[in-house]
Amino acid sequence: MLSHAFCAGRALRVTFPSPSSRILLFDASPGVGAPRRFCSRAATALKNSKDLPSIVEVDYHDLKQLNPRALEQLREAFVGNKAYGAVAVINIPGYGDKLTKAFRAGIDFALSDSEGRKRAAAVNNTYPGWSGTPGEETHPLQSSMLFNAKQEIPGGKPNPYFGINNFPSKEYRDTWVNLVTPMHDAALDVLRGCDTIIEEDLARKGLKWSAEGRSLYQLGLQGPALASRFICYDSGFTREDTMLQRKDEPNQVLESRPTSPDVLMVPQKSAGHSSDGLASMRTHSTPVKSAGHAADGLASMRTHSTPVKSAGHACDGLASMRTHSTPVKSAGHSGDGLASMRTHSTPVKSAGHSTEGVAALRGHSPSSVSSSQTVRAHATQTMSTTSGSSEPMFFDPSIDQPVQVETEAAPKEDAGEYWLPWHIDSNFVTVLHKEMYADEKTTEFVPEPEGAGLLIMNADGDVTKLRTRDDAVILQMGAFAQIYAGGYVNAARHAVVSPRPPGVARFNFCNFWYVPWETACTAPAGTEHAAVSTGWNAMMDESYLNITQKQGFAAFREFMTAPEARVQFADSVQFKELAELFPLPGKRLNLASNSSEIVVDVLTDVRCPFSFVSQLNLDAALKNLGLDQNVTIRYHPVFLNPNVPKEGENLDDYLLREYGYTKEYAHSESYPLRVMGLEAGVELNPSRRVVNTFDAFVLIEAASEAGRQHEVVKALSQRYFEGAEDISDVAVLCAAAEDAGLSGQDAKGWISDPARRARVLAEFQTVSSRIGEVPHFLVRERISGNGVEVGGKKSVEEWESALESVLEKSSVIGKTIPGPYGQDVRLSECVPYSPISMALSAQHGFEPGSWPFDASDFSRNDESPDDYMYTEPRLVNHLDDTSLARLTEAYRSVFSMVPQGFSVLDMCSSWNSHYPQELLEGARVAVHGLNQRELWANGQATERHVQDVNADAKLPWEDNSFDFVTMALSIQYMTDPRAIFSEMHRVLKPGGMVVIAHSHRVFIDKAVKAFAQETYDGEGHTHTICRYFQHGPQGGWEKLSTADVSPRHGDPMWLVTAVKA
Repeated sequence: MLSHAFCAGRALRVTFPSPSSRILLFDASPGVGAPRRFCSRAATALKNSKDLPSIVEVDYHDLKQLNPRALEQLREAFVGNKAYGAVAVINIPGYGDKLTKAFRAGIDFALSDSEGRKRAAAVNNTYPGWSGTPGEETHPLQSSMLFNAKQEIPGGKPNPYFGINNFPSKEYRDTWVNLVTPMHDAALDVLRGCDTIIEEDLARKGLKWSAEGRSLYQLGLQGPALASRFICYDSGFTREDTMLQRKDEPNQVLESRPTSPDVLMVPQKSAGHSSDGLASMRTHSTPVKSAGHAADGLASMRTHSTPVKSAGHACDGLASMRTHSTPVKSAGHSGDGLASMRTHSTPVKSAGHSTEGVAALRGHSPSSVSSSQTVRAHATQTMSTTSGSSEPMFFDPSIDQPVQVETEAAPKEDAGEYWLPWHIDSNFVTVLHKEMYADEKTTEFVPEPEGAGLLIMNADGDVTKLRTRDDAVILQMGAFAQIYAGGYVNAARHAVVSPRPPGVARFNFCNFWYVPWETACTAPAGTEHAAVSTGWNAMMDESYLNITQKQGFAAFREFMTAPEARVQFADSVQFKELAELFPLPGKRLNLASNSSEIVVDVLTDVRCPFSFVSQLNLDAALKNLGLDQNVTIRYHPVFLNPNVPKEGENLDDYLLREYGYTKEYAHSESYPLRVMGLEAGVELNPSRRVVNTFDAFVLIEAASEAGRQHEVVKALSQRYFEGAEDISDVAVLCAAAEDAGLSGQDAKGWISDPARRARVLAEFQTVSSRIGEVPHFLVRERISGNGVEVGGKKSVEEWESALESVLEKSSVIGKTIPGPYGQDVRLSECVPYSPISMALSAQHGFEPGSWPFDASDFSRNDESPDDYMYTEPRLVNHLDDTSLARLTEAYRSVFSMVPQGFSVLDMCSSWNSHYPQELLEGARVAVHGLNQRELWANGQATERHVQDVNADAKLPWEDNSFDFVTMALSIQYMTDPRAIFSEMHRVLKPGGMVVIAHSHRVFIDKAVKAFAQETYDGEGHTHTICRYFQHGPQGGWEKLSTADVSPRHGDPMWLVTAVKA
């Protein structure tokens, strides 16, 4: 479930664009202390549910016997459009006492036992243990205690990938294990009964279920993880949802899935199986995204920024919902009546001057521009301020005068009405209870607040409230089960409504079942459409199909462990789109390793006065905060009017002809733009012309190659806004280039270069299609990629606030790991909250007692000798430049811990070792690999050795020869890793360090099965590499560490390091 978060007593709403990708948070509450107005639709649904039957109840004893009555009740619960997809198991012997005792222990622990919560602390909220801060938690998962029940029940075992359990005490553990064991058994009985009814119903149609190898019961029995989460929802934690409004919207297609097995089980040829000639040996249903690395022959798995489509869990996962349309509220700017400038083709409503109420200003619509049509006024939550006007103020592109823009009025929103919005759990099944409530101060149980409760919806849109015994065990089918059964059983659509009862917290204990990790969410052949819900209340789509259980869980974990899951770190959809459009640059070597680097992308027209003034204020703010030497500013064209004729036009003539503004008024001391400029310390020259700035941006683009873009823009701005010079004139442009320290003669050639002009035009078309006003700023911290969007003219104080927000959001980046010879290494670009970075700490010291692999794990699709494949050199990079720069920076951090002249062995090397060149003076660099021509092309090497370690692992160097051993992007090909790691240990000096770098790209036919089965499994592969170290020479390795140094946008870069004992 991706949902809303709650901060400082204010409800926040969220959109759900896809099951696992983007989140956008906006303040939609009436404010702290405002009266609660319960939404009529939810309240009406709750009231009307009294007239509908609740979910089906099945007696525990009938269920154990699977007698006809129990089977018919399960059929009613799960089959057909009237089925709610849930069943309550009642009369479990002794269960009520166990339930009360467990909830009592959980509530006391959550609200009163701070020391116990410290002992049981989880490394993050998707790993076993306690996470959250009751009363002030902003994370969608709220505060909770999580453990893997499969580790505790009889016959269970730990699952390192999920994480190892961490309880505050043995008594606490025993209390919950006593409850979860009968929960588990009852759920298996329900699944066994569902198998029976599916088998019986399909047999009558001549179709098969178990004979096709399908069984809900077996999936549940064999699953490696049963995420058992006791959740504490704060009293003020609420979320918005428009699901019930959609039912009443006109033109809704109320489509339901067909439920006849005749329709569901029509056989069709399935695609993507390992025998159909596909090039890659991935799990047959795993989608593979192509990528553009030239001539490297890689199987091109998903790139790092590609979201894996999955969805979530009622209290433990991603939201399995349709896109919710959350309106964005427009806002004015800083109370001065000024705002941002719309692009030239944006329709502008006629309006009077802000002080005189006269003139009829119209927008321009040049026929040659088709990129920006209608746009909305942009406003970001962080930076939006309220103007004195009731409507946002904008300026005509050419006249520099304020006009009012017609915008859609944002509706007044109540605080969120749900503890849990409408959704379908994406996991296999969910087992839960009726929620309990407790006083947040006294911890005493209290009755269910009026207007609260679990709502469940069927495919027809009927909504009922959960009404069953307090000690019932409730099983809800999830999306995985519905799809796996071809749509024959229904997943439960559900939500929890909240009246925001003061001081009353909601508690529930839910078990989220996962099937074996590599199981793909595939429907029986021919049932793909029927397997997925459709219509206004679908709450899932085809993106749920054909991903493995591990992929779905990994996407959930990756998002939920990231800071952006919390309201204070949330980014807008547009921020993410622009961030992907403008990749961050590499590190500037002249900066200290602990310095924050700010990157500002300015989307504007160089003749926009608001952009000029805002940039002056930005420069002042950067200097005030000591960041002026740590900033990179880049410019991207959004032309106010790309069709301004070459000769331009006198601004005075234009104002008089079009709007009746006299020269005296435009040149007066009270003219708003003059006042704005003087406040920023500059006098705007009213005699400037309306000019075409395309050539100016060609010069700006060229200046970026020399690192002088900001200087060129400053020179152009001074000449235009202060000197009133014609910056469309080539001579003026060449003079500005010289002002910025560039050659005027070179500038003349740059401006006329057809290829450069084509690039500027292409960038304008790309950028203007996303931005409807200028200026627009994207401000990010380079390492983390975190930042804010800023629109319009901003004061120095506002810029300082924005920059401080960026620094705060980036403060979570960096990790210290054990380094060589007893020193600690600071990896400044490490993402510490990544599942890869937390892979070891989540184990709480757990190691497998024996080697966890067998020979088949190291088999390959292509078992031919490796040197056959490397007959010809591959002088290409296998990852993008940004990711390789992260690897170089990690090496820089490690190598700088020892004096110059160190020795390093680069195993399985190639033409580039990616070492920091400035640290290699006097160093011994031995490179080892399969292709002699590649190794000789390696300019960092001082010695080279050709060897196939899969054929012969014995290395030619003496014992204790090297300070470092590195292996980049090759670990996935090692067929005898223990032998190879033993040799690495032998040649490494005591106290020396190994760095293993891995990513998601692989020559799939040559990768061992342990890696090839799931190419994007960064966390799982990290565990695999850790096992190589843990089962190496006896006592040979220590200080094992994992780190994710991936860039925000680009290929992943994951590290596993160790020190020789």
